[in-house]
Amino acid sequence: MEALASILIACGAVAMAGVNDVPPHGEIRAIEQRALDHRARIKSGIFAIDWQYTNLSKGVSESPVKRSVRIWVDGDSIRGDFARVYPQDSSLAGKTYRETISVHHGVLRHYSDEELTGGGRIATEILPLGGSHARTYTVPDPRLLGTNPVAFLNLVYSSLHQWIGKAASAPDAKVTVEDFSGEQAHRISFTLPDDVSASLWYYDKKLSAACIDVKQFDIRERADSRLGMIAGYGWFPSKVTYRRWEGGNLINEDVADVNVIQINEPIDSSVFDFPGMDLPLGTLVSDRTNKSNKQFVLTATGLREWKDDGLERGLLQPTKRSKTTILLIINGLIFLGLALYYIFRRGRIADGSDPAKA
Repeated sequence: MEALASILIACGAVAMAGVNDVPPHGEIRAIEQRALDHRARIKSGIFAIDWQYTNLSKGVSESPVKRSVRIWVDGDSIRGDFARVYPQDSSLAGKTYRETISVHHGVLRHYSDEELTGGGRIATEILPLGGSHARTYTVPDPRLLGTNPVAFLNLVYSSLHQWIGKAASAPDAKVTVEDFSGEQAHRISFTLPDDVSASLWYYDKKLSAACIDVKQFDIRERADSRLGMIAGYGWFPSKVTYRRWEGGNLINEDVADVNVIQINEPIDSSVFDFPGMDLPLGTLVSDRTNKSNKQFVLTATGLREWKDDGLERGLLQPTKRSKTTILLIINGLIFLGLALYYIFRRGRIADGSDPAKA
């Protein structure tokens, strides 16, 4: 993962080559940069987010789906603990399981205690950041402007931070001062090729984006943020409401309640690695970052390399042996029992006491 400053630039920071600095673009750049700089002040933090999704695509509000995630961030490291729910067709329907995703020291770590149909669990793995899982196993970064609740399901298609900074390359970009939810805000509006029209509202006094509203073709997305004061930092979203329309019809609404546990306080780096994730001892870990595909086992003192021809994926309880070892022990006991039987029987025959010949 790149440094946060690089992420912000890639996702729409406004200092880019060839941008027109004459009004209103110079003013737009200043407005956006103030909000970006404020969010970039977060070097580390712990956030707890309760998320609720409501599907409206059938014209009827279905029962909302609720989820939660706890997020740790520190520099380039990020971890998310997701509380997920078993599907209705599962024998464990309604119960929750834990999925942990972490990016630390340039690799991705994934753990899940979901019980699969038929037994077993998903392999606990260390994966390369550039692999096929990098897009699926994602953790939303609360430091990014415009990150919205849909991202908490690892669906990154509607992360609206990508539109911040786009106005700098739009010839028709304009900025106006408006009342937004009872407060004065700067509204930045612009259009782009491919039928894109966008408006972003910023609270200058709160150094934050209040709303991002983007329409492209027949799809419209909007994220509204309610802000709360965080001691030692300033204003930060306490609730984010995301809505998505298709063909003018509202099809879903996502609401995230954000609890800031701490900002810019020390975080133990071990929370980003398996030994610090409260995993069961005996958890087997597959390292898929190299061709050797090494296997490790989690012990009380950390990860150690594991070598076993009968290695199983999932969990290996520390008080139990692997199946291969157990089978060898059973076979050995059977062989020993047969050997003792034949030795005993031959002794009985030699002294004439074999009951079979009586």
